[in-house]
Amino acid sequence: NRTFDKSMGKDAARDYVMSGVWRILSMQQANGGFSYWSGSYELCPWGTSYATHFLVEAKKAGYEVPKIQLERALQAVRRGLDSSSDDNNSYGNIYDQRAYACYVLAIAGEPEHPWQARMLEMKDKLSYYARLLNASAMLVQGEPKRAVALLKELGLPSAGQRDQGG
Repeated sequence: NRTFDKSMGKDAARDYVMSGVWRILSMQQANGGFSYWSGSYELCPWGTSYATHFLVEAKKAGYEVPKIQLERALQAVRRGLDSSSDDNNSYGNIYDQRAYACYVLAIAGEPEHPWQARMLEMKDKLSYYARLLNASAMLVQGEPKRAVALLKELGLPSAGQRDQGG
């Protein structure tokens, strides 16, 4: 019976992360977006933001993420924000998706996207998740006063209140 080694060496960690990078990139479509499942050609807006988020964080941590594929992924996130859509779709609430996409662009070093301002205007109608991501994006973009004001206004969810998301 092998005992589980709770620590992972630097080389093993690098191999796992790089394996994840290449696995995610294997699902990238021609337009830079990502499908939800391997072999699928249907683009997934939330999955595109999620995959791009991983790639951005891996790059920031010093892993080798191909620049062209990362830029194509960021372009797909931007296009997803700019496209018009219903308030809800098969992947959940569109504003939750947009808030996440804005956050991913923010951590990638991009300036405030117009959707962030729009969501700030309609914050009372957004889920807790979308409002929290909007504040987080502002914080990352160097707007701590605006972010803290929004977080104070947001408060914590009351006991028993759960945001079910999409």
